[in-house]
Amino acid sequence: MTSPSIRLWQAEVTRVFLSAFILLIPQIPFSVKIIIIMLLDRLDCSSDYYPKKGPMLIKDTRICRTKEYQLADKIGDIFCYTLLWLYYLIYVDSPEILKKYITFWFFVRVIGTILFEKTGEMKWIIFFPNIFIESLLAITILQDLGYTYEEYKDTYIFILFIIIIFKLIIELAMHGSKK
Repeated sequence: MTSPSIRLWQAEVTRVFLSAFILLIPQIPFSVKIIIIMLLDRLDCSSDYYPKKGPMLIKDTRICRTKEYQLADKIGDIFCYTLLWLYYLIYVDSPEILKKYITFWFFVRVIGTILFEKTGEMKWIIFFPNIFIESLLAITILQDLGYTYEEYKDTYIFILFIIIIFKLIIELAMHGSKK
């Protein structure tokens, strides 16, 4: 029988490879690719969500509450987010200001993850929140719907501001009580 630790790392590797594969399929709109990649994050642990499973959907969820899980999840996030970020910069026609905005939040999360990995302190995950993926999804959906940044600048700013507020609240709720 495979240990939960090995399953966890298998799940992260599977998640990264599936994310790369999804990005290679040209028929899938980028916003849908982002959603699929977000859903693939549940391969490592979904103990807090339905169907409440551990890595690779095993029944044992104990590893999902460990520092090893936090490490594996954050490493998987960085690999998947790097793929998304590079894809966005190279293949998505988007105004330079939005690409800079996404790049800023990408590096905010990378820095926070590195500090968390080095210190083991959750405060870095809160101080450097994950605003990247939801902002990328919102921008992509707005563009898919035909809302250009030039014409709907106020809409973009409002939606991205709301994402920042909600993500800060969520990060505090998820990681604020963990040491």
